[in-house]
Amino acid sequence: MGKRILLVAAVVLVGLALWRLALDQHPVSEDPSPGEPSAMPAAEPPRDPNAVERPTPPGTSDSTQDSKAVTQTAPASPSEAPAAPQQPEDPPPVPAPQASGPIAELKQVFEKEPRDSAAQLPESRIQNEFKKSDIAPGMLKSVLCRKSVCKVEVLWTPERAGAFMAAFTRLSAEFEPDLALDPHGTPVAQQELQVDVYLPRLGAGTKPAER
Repeated sequence: MGKRILLVAAVVLVGLALWRLALDQHPVSEDPSPGEPSAMPAAEPPRDPNAVERPTPPGTSDSTQDSKAVTQTAPASPSEAPAAPQQPEDPPPVPAPQASGPIAELKQVFEKEPRDSAAQLPESRIQNEFKKSDIAPGMLKSVLCRKSVCKVEVLWTPERAGAFMAAFTRLSAEFEPDLALDPHGTPVAQQELQVDVYLPRLGAGTKPAER
């Protein structure tokens, strides 16, 4: 009986020694911790050799077919045509000189008075005024001075309106203020209008009769 027990114990010890030796030579790999992804990629399923592949439409790829089917490019909105620039409005026409001042009185004095020896001085002053750079050339037609009144014939056009005002504004400082404008007829577009301007000479002592 004692020998059997010793024999069984010896067999158990030999078995344990062999199992320990096997563990040392072939250690068991540890299981990956839960939640960690496996380092080995998943194997693709075997393809059926008898399966028929569907042809892909030309000009498209498998990766873009689904996205094109779901998302479509919105059509571009037509661009608005640029607004046409506004044309500047034409300026209103310049009114022609109107008959004004004591025309009849100054005209009568001019026709009756003789020409004096000093008449050349105001005539030269008027001629020089119409030679200035801001006065349109060809505007002055004639100038003639009597003892107390000078008659200036000018050719007025809408383009010369500014020069007309500038010349007689400066001359008014050297003559009496009671000048008269006597236009001949009515102006026609782009045509000259003759205007007779009567300038009373400064300090001549002759005034037009009061109306």
